[in-house]
Amino acid sequence: MRIGEGAFKYEWIEGWAQIPETESARNGWSHTGMVTTRDQSIVTLHQGEPQLLYFNTEGELLRSVAVDIDNAHDLLLVEDDGVEHLWIADNLSGRVVKIELNGRIVMSLDRPDLDVYRKGGTYSPTSMTVDEDRFGGSGDIWVTDGYGSYIVHRYAAGGEYAGSITGEEGTAGTFENPHGVSIDRRGSEPELLVADRGNSQVQVYDLDGAFKRAFGSGFLYRPCCFVELGDSLIIVEHRAGRLTVLDSANRLICYLGENPGVENLPNYPNVAPEHVKIGKFNSPHGITADSNGSLYVREWMVGGRTIKLASV
Repeated sequence: MRIGEGAFKYEWIEGWAQIPETESARNGWSHTGMVTTRDQSIVTLHQGEPQLLYFNTEGELLRSVAVDIDNAHDLLLVEDDGVEHLWIADNLSGRVVKIELNGRIVMSLDRPDLDVYRKGGTYSPTSMTVDEDRFGGSGDIWVTDGYGSYIVHRYAAGGEYAGSITGEEGTAGTFENPHGVSIDRRGSEPELLVADRGNSQVQVYDLDGAFKRAFGSGFLYRPCCFVELGDSLIIVEHRAGRLTVLDSANRLICYLGENPGVENLPNYPNVAPEHVKIGKFNSPHGITADSNGSLYVREWMVGGRTIKLASV
């Protein structure tokens, strides 16, 4: 089945990832991110085991790597002097770690020692982004406490806490479930994008943490995370059952796989099988792209669902 319009047309490939059929795969919660390595391996977390799965672009499982985490809610690939590493936001254990591709943890970010946490506020990180040196950046790491106290924290390259933003800095309001974060390098100056899911918007900051603007009112419903594709930006909205494609000025181009009202079905996201339809998203959560412009999506649900949108 083909979906999309204009320059954004794709072949929908259902069940793309060949995850071994086991009891833990059938019954585990898929609530994970995805990322693409330099050799075009697609990396995601097994839904029932603490293992990273590496697939080729055809969905064949290349290898699995055990890792000391409870969940990989978000995954980020970085390069340090040409060496690839992964950052993982583990919302279940309240950890953000940097690992080698073989799973060895090389760095861990501590929860900031702030009043909000000392007074009982929860810490549940959902996403991170890095101002990478290879792009001329500072090395700063930004972490969203998206399921906890709704704060975005900044760390220096060495892991030292450097400050926080809450949404109160500007005119767009306090963050409500800041689910995802990304550095947007499409413009003349890099910008920090915060998927302010509960407020149906994206808040934009400079890389010093100063508020610039917000966008999305009227065409975003529950923005969750980001992927860049050429000069365009794609936002995942899993409670709206769609991907939202924006142009370089962050104006709406189109929706992909839109499934209106799916979040209102009984037991969402674990809806009845007859409601899980080819060509329509149910609960897209993790997303990545390959060098050919194809997209790969993991859905948030028991047993998971993997979809490839092959660029045509």
